[in-house]
Amino acid sequence: MQVDGAKGIEPQTRKLFAVARMRKLPIFTFVNKMDRPALNGFEIVEQLEKEFGLQSFPINW
Repeated sequence: MQVDGAKGIEPQTRKLFAVARMRKLPIFTFVNKMDRPALNGFEIVEQLEKEFGLQSFPINW
């Protein structure tokens, strides 16, 4: 799953996650566009955890 660092979670991301959850697929999330004005990395992680009920583990900033 890919998330835009400036926009955060978008409608297509929500659809993709629903399909992955339905098929019981593991999810790896990549945040792109962090070289531009973007949300704080921790804000994006918090959005993911709240919206999808996940426990997230940032690996590389």
